[in-house]
Amino acid sequence: MKKIGWALGIAAVLFAAGCVERIPVEDPMAVTACAEDIKILQDPMLSANSQAKHEAARRLAGQVDFSYARNVKTVLKFFAASDAHVSDDGTILVFSYPYRQRDVQFRFRCSGTTVVTSEVVEK
Repeated sequence: MKKIGWALGIAAVLFAAGCVERIPVEDPMAVTACAEDIKILQDPMLSANSQAKHEAARRLAGQVDFSYARNVKTVLKFFAASDAHVSDDGTILVFSYPYRQRDVQFRFRCSGTTVVTSEVVEK
């Protein structure tokens, strides 16, 4: 059991140092590792175009691989529903965090509650 603890500790240090690839969004560790940024992104008192949400979105985009998203429920663990932009037909879900001349967008094409494709765009 101690070996598992050591392995997780080393993995956490390497992840923090940027030596490990991004965490798949469906992995429960993604929510734990990015808890501070998720808290900021879900804060209803902050607007989507605030500097704090923009910076949290940039960090989240660098730490979490959203190409593994398969369920809308999982996606909603990371973002505030009030920040969502939904297409008229309900198939496209976009979370946009602009600040000054920069923007971070998380785009998801859905079929019902299933995520079909996803992309993260930083402009």
